[in-house]
Amino acid sequence: MANSCMGRFQDALRGTPNDRVPIIPMIGGWAAANFSDVPLSKLAQDPKRIADAQVRAMETVGHDAFFAYADPLYIPEAFGCRVRFTETGPLIDALPHVINSIEDLEKIPIPDARRAKRLPVILELVKELNAYGDGDILVLGGFEGAFTSTTRILEADQVMRMIYKNPLLLESLLDRVNGFLLEFGRALIESGANVLFIPEPSASASMISPAMFRRFVLPSP
Repeated sequence: MANSCMGRFQDALRGTPNDRVPIIPMIGGWAAANFSDVPLSKLAQDPKRIADAQVRAMETVGHDAFFAYADPLYIPEAFGCRVRFTETGPLIDALPHVINSIEDLEKIPIPDARRAKRLPVILELVKELNAYGDGDILVLGGFEGAFTSTTRILEADQVMRMIYKNPLLLESLLDRVNGFLLEFGRALIESGANVLFIPEPSASASMISPAMFRRFVLPSP
């Protein structure tokens, strides 16, 4: 076990790497684009095809983890946004809603964390990858955090303006999105994901200040 992918990961968590540290490049989209014979628009609907692309990528590159997704836009899609698969990659069309009051939050329905849009595809993909690795290969369930997901569900500039104009309403909106993500995270773990990978690119220092990050992105005490 010590020299398996999972063993390396567990050794790294303990701070005692054995043969080497685990190599875990963020390659979900890259594997989908380079190790499949079908376009992403078709691949993204089929957990078996996504799993095959992940396996082929691992066999070629030799890294230590599977990423259980083909593109990161299935979360805003579950909220009702439209995903467009272009030649240069997938794009999301944000919802046209304007959020000015607590009542406006009801315009954004909370999806079923196990049944909405492509979420069942992702959960089945986790099972496929976990079965292939038989517990020896790390399976990362990945989704963007609440702040980034919100800037995709709504226009990003509207969310950024809310930081200054209506921060309390933004906190309520983020709580609404985060509640869904917690449910989906539980579904990923129940399906066999070993780790939850939750990037927040819209909360980088080029987008918001450290003070904003502490208020709107870090977990509430």
